[in-house]
Amino acid sequence: MRQVISSMKILTLLLIGGLMISGCNKTEQATATLTPTPITRGDECHVCGMLIHTFPGPKGQAFIRHYDRPLKFCSTVDLFSWLLQPETAAVLQAAFVHDMGAALSWQSPSDE
Repeated sequence: MRQVISSMKILTLLLIGGLMISGCNKTEQATATLTPTPITRGDECHVCGMLIHTFPGPKGQAFIRHYDRPLKFCSTVDLFSWLLQPETAAVLQAAFVHDMGAALSWQSPSDE
C-alpha cells in the first residue's frame, strides 16, 4: 500500500512539473509575436501625459497583459521610471526603445 501511495506522489509531482514547464513555453511564444507600433502625432506619454512627438531622442513602448495596444512613453527615462515600479513586473510582457545607434536624427528617430 505504501508503495502505491509513493508512486502516486511521484506521478503527481511529474504531472505538475510538466504543466508548469508547458505553461512557461506559451508565455515565451506569445511575447515573441509582440512588435512595437509606430508613434503618431496624437500619442501621449503613459507617465506624464505629454504629446510624444514633441520630445527629441529615443521613445519607448511597453506591452502589458490583457491590453491590446502598447503603452507609449516620451522618453526612456519615463519608460524606465514605469518599468521600475514594483507592480509592473507582474503585468509586463515586453518593452521596446528606439535604437539610437541606427537613428539618423536625435530630434526625430525613425520607428523602423
